[in-house]
Amino acid sequence: MAHTVMHSGDAPSEKLREETTRLTESPDLNPKGETEKYNVTDFAYPDGISSDLDKQHYIQFFINVRGNSKFNEGEARGREQMKNNVLEGVTVGSGQNRIDPNRSAERLTNTAAFTTGATAGIAVGSAIVAKMGLKSGKKVVQKTAKTEPEEGLSKTQAGGIVSSLAGIGGGTGLAVLEGIQEGFGLLKEDVPKRLKDVITLHIQDRPAVNYGVSYQESELGLVGGGILAGGQGASDAIGLNKDSARETTAALATQVVAGASSILGAVGGINAGRLLQAGTKQITNPFREQFFERVDFRTFNFRHTFMPKSEEEARKVREIIKMFKFHMHPELVGGLGLMFLYPSEFEIKYMYRDTENEYFNKISTCVLEDMNVEYGGDIFATFETGQPVEVNMTLRFKELEVLTKERIAEGF
Repeated sequence: MAHTVMHSGDAPSEKLREETTRLTESPDLNPKGETEKYNVTDFAYPDGISSDLDKQHYIQFFINVRGNSKFNEGEARGREQMKNNVLEGVTVGSGQNRIDPNRSAERLTNTAAFTTGATAGIAVGSAIVAKMGLKSGKKVVQKTAKTEPEEGLSKTQAGGIVSSLAGIGGGTGLAVLEGIQEGFGLLKEDVPKRLKDVITLHIQDRPAVNYGVSYQESELGLVGGGILAGGQGASDAIGLNKDSARETTAALATQVVAGASSILGAVGGINAGRLLQAGTKQITNPFREQFFERVDFRTFNFRHTFMPKSEEEARKVREIIKMFKFHMHPELVGGLGLMFLYPSEFEIKYMYRDTENEYFNKISTCVLEDMNVEYGGDIFATFETGQPVEVNMTLRFKELEVLTKERIAEGF
């Protein structure tokens, strides 16, 4: 559990008075300057978060829903009506090291449709050219000594056919895409939207983060590694001096012997390479190096224990759990349910009082990839209403952005 630390030099009564005054005047739970935008009361646990002195540290989960979600308009499914309470005029997903849906969604969709159609056109054009054949560029001479033009297509004609059909195919692909979008409501470009509802939970476990990058080891080989590792630049690699040339030649000879030993071993059971090693106690340096490959995506784990003390808190716990479950799952697109629409995304902020806590790392846009809910505590028990006396929820989020030095400098 997080606590607000009071320095020994502060007078308790004066400090409490200052805190009470500040909290009375502060906009509860909302980030500064955004008081009017978000609904933070219906999905905040426990009561008194941000106002009680021992509940100043909390986490806020902002939700970015799919722009094409049918739940943006309200959709009755199951026992309850679910409707995304969308916030207008807020751009999400920009400025990150990944595809910006606000600028690229339509372009990506159209490019995919055009490329698919153009590829089909090229295939058809190539089949036609293959059927008709290409000219070799030579004249056909008949027995009558009469010269006639060779049958088939010239390279220029063949290229024109393939190019024309590629263009026709690309245009057809765009037309088909438009027809699918308008007629079936499928394959529409999607731009995410921010939800007004914000989930706010008191920090219970210590915030933690892990950073990882991946390297792949490889061998440069004797010549490449030996020359460059010897302190010479690539431009000097060809101009070896006598000493380095002799040393390199000897090492290469060792490799030749080792390679030849495999042939000799197959013939007479002789391993010349191992014999050479046994006698000299030397082996060629493979010059192994580590090569950078990628940045690993960060994951974040949160565990929350709910012990509602009132019917209102119990209601909030149910709504919070339902919100996480609802937005981590995809939805069906179209009447036949042939396709899925991606789940919602989350933006997570560590908050202290009413401001983002700059002492913790920032978290970029995430998806919720795992959720576990346990009802009843160590010993299962419920109230008379059936409400469990304790509910434990564990969440695992995965970040969608690849971090770089630039983003680390911004606080990530």
